Amino acid sequence: MSHLIYAFCHIILLVFFKLFFGFKVNGRKNIPPIGSVIIAANHSSFLDPPVLGTALPRQAYYMARDDLFSFPIWGRFLRSVKAFPVHRKGVDRRAIKMAVGYLRKGNALIVFPEGTRSLIGELLPALPGIGMIAWQGRAVIVPAYIKGTNKVLPPRAKFIGFKKIEVTFGKPFFPEKLVSSDLPRREIYDKISRHIMAEIAKLKLS
Repeated sequence: MSHLIYAFCHIILLVFFKLFFGFKVNGRKNIPPIGSVIIAANHSSFLDPPVLGTALPRQAYYMARDDLFSFPIWGRFLRSVKAFPVHRKGVDRRAIKMAVGYLRKGNALIVFPEGTRSLIGELLPALPGIGMIAWQGRAVIVPAYIKGTNKVLPPRAKFIGFKKIEVTFGKPFFPEKLVSSDLPRREIYDKISRHIMAEIAKLKLS
């Protein structure tokens, strides 16, 4: 049933975004069709998760902040579209374990390395947790840049702005090729996290 709900939402959102926001996707071919992959993107609007999911050519799991699951009906819906909760304060080891587990089973995972929305649209530093997930999940990473959602639905907005939304996927890369496994784990995670944000920044400037 969850696959049907996911597919239905994907079609509805794709039509909606194209009709009202001129939705455009670049670099979709950079997403591996099978196997473990992390799609890491900037975050400046509540629209980013559904926009990114709609842009993908395959289903993906989401890490979503835990308070979104506090409403029973909404929480069940989020789980039906492959979202799972994560605590934003500190390191949520349970959520990290779930994310790594999904990746090791060959799934796609959407993450927002900044951990929270950027209120002014500028990129924020990545949290080290994303580096940990990438390293332990043995997944290829695809950076993504979402453009326009911060103008359509910026933080604290009361009305939607009808602006163009565009998603660009960058070239995939493997974490193990960035760092030596001999380094301390904390340093490994930090380097991977910083590299992810650097790749997203390149997409922003392209």
